[in-house]
Amino acid sequence: MRSERHPSPALASEPDQLGRLRTLLALARQPSGPGRSRLLSEISDLFLGRWAQLGAAEKSVVGEILARLVGAGTPATRKAIARRVAALPDAPRLLVRILAEDAPDIADPILRQGGLLPDDDLVELIGRQGGAHHLALAGQRFLPARVAQALIALDRPEIDQRLLHNDQARIGSAGFTVLVDRAQSDDGLRMALLTRHDLPLSLMNRLFLAARSGERRFILEQNRAELEDAPPAALPSIAETRRRRLRDAYLIDLLRQEAEAGFVVALSEVAGLPRADTARIVADPGFEPLIILGRASGMDRASVSNIALLLGGADRLGLAEVHRRLGLFDEVSPRVAGRLLTDWGGRPCAEALPIAPPANDESPGEDTLARSA
Repeated sequence: MRSERHPSPALASEPDQLGRLRTLLALARQPSGPGRSRLLSEISDLFLGRWAQLGAAEKSVVGEILARLVGAGTPATRKAIARRVAALPDAPRLLVRILAEDAPDIADPILRQGGLLPDDDLVELIGRQGGAHHLALAGQRFLPARVAQALIALDRPEIDQRLLHNDQARIGSAGFTVLVDRAQSDDGLRMALLTRHDLPLSLMNRLFLAARSGERRFILEQNRAELEDAPPAALPSIAETRRRRLRDAYLIDLLRQEAEAGFVVALSEVAGLPRADTARIVADPGFEPLIILGRASGMDRASVSNIALLLGGADRLGLAEVHRRLGLFDEVSPRVAGRLLTDWGGRPCAEALPIAPPANDESPGEDTLARSA
């Protein structure tokens, strides 16, 4: 006569489900046993599949059971549990923390799914885990700005790139400021920054000096789009126009006397920029920054053209190319040029003063150009 088979605790049909769970919890609390891995599989299959039907007390007990047993599971079992847990809107926090610090391929779905762990837990995890966990976290949906900052602080190019290509990551002004500094000498990072829809215009403008020609055009377009509805600026007075002509004649005379160092000092006073930044603008082979500075400082086109030629523009680019590039002077309004000069840390003339930026376009108040010169 065959002996009667008894159902396993996970499959027993007791009326009191919570009581059954407490029995399972007692088994899970045992430090060892040959059936722990099987018990893990049975409980996860039975309860994770109908998680939404469980009450709060039942979820709490199931979460504790799985947290105690998950270490006994095979990698394949833990990976399957991690995928299921990542899809739960109210996944047990302790279980999530354990899975998040498991092997990278097991932790991956947990780390990529946003909202499972609070910011404090994620920041602590960054300090304890290595590169694969960091990369997965950088791709997390709706990654909070505080966690993004902790990842940026690692100063790893692959993490920065993953963050910038994650459109749902909230990077924040402080994080963007650090990345803009790094992008002064990193072409790939600069390109990734320029594709971000949430990069503040003030920080985008700080990329202008390091940018290539096409990128500079893009930055100018973004400034035009923001300032195109601005009211027209008042024209300078006759006295102010005369003062500027004398000023510009003095700058040109310095170059004719081959006193380039004195020219840089004088131009830095005109623009309100540090000398190192002004020297960088003067040395730029494309002349776009110089044209922007001249437009924002109230120079006329002839003065900017003379300065470009005296700086060796014809030798660098050829006369025809210099004149072609000077077309930028007519394309850029004083207001747009003034916004750029302001974001570089300079002081535009009165009619080039930019309209106050939107409230969400925060300027961090540090001189990025000075730090990157």
